[in-house]
Amino acid sequence: MCTVTYVPRSGGGFYLNSNRDESPSRAAEGLVQIMPNGKKIVFPKDRGAGGTWIAANADGMVLCLLNGAFERHERNPPYRMSRGFVLLELLETTDIPRSFSEYNLEGIEPFTLVLAGWHALWDLRWDGDQRHIRPLNGEESHIWSSATLYDAGVRSRREKWFRAWEQTDKATDLEKMLTFHLYAGEGDPRNDVVMNRDGLVQTISVTSIVHLGQQMEMHYFDLLTQKKERAQIELNRELVEPGATPSFLD
Repeated sequence: MCTVTYVPRSGGGFYLNSNRDESPSRAAEGLVQIMPNGKKIVFPKDRGAGGTWIAANADGMVLCLLNGAFERHERNPPYRMSRGFVLLELLETTDIPRSFSEYNLEGIEPFTLVLAGWHALWDLRWDGDQRHIRPLNGEESHIWSSATLYDAGVRSRREKWFRAWEQTDKATDLEKMLTFHLYAGEGDPRNDVVMNRDGLVQTISVTSIVHLGQQMEMHYFDLLTQKKERAQIELNRELVEPGATPSFLD
């Protein structure tokens, strides 16, 4: 939810990793699977609100949520709907950027969504007043840090850590990706990639998506219990045939 990286895999596909910085009371129930409208969606379920911060579907699409848009905002609850349910509803659609542009976001707290899949990468933001929809280069790596927890200076430092890690330990497998998500930082527990602010907010899990072309894997690491889970998602065959592209790339 609060630190996300995207790294393209050599030969196709990508890694998308998310560190969730949250109250320990909001630990996930573990990986679950739902089939709305016959479309398989896999995600770690938030024990608090019941939604999620990261999910993948059998169309090969991944959505990952970060709290806030560009800068820290003033909270104004109660909100109409949890952002984690917005994510799941968008993932049910076939054209996620278009669906985001039309979705009723009134009464929803600001957020950022990272959308990855099928040689496409998007940055989708709601700042409480306006939507911001931006395609990114999926052949390049990227990092996001939540605007609600990390100011611009800290986000800039984290970008430097990420680029330095790329130079020394370029990802070739999931284990190398996790060296960044578990160990990057400067010894500052409040702002390192695995963070802890007096036990009130801390990194409680790491979720990793490995997109392998014809299938995806979701790996969930609960840092509170040391429990690990893995789910494999076979992708819809008609979408992995050569030349197939989703509608929003047409």
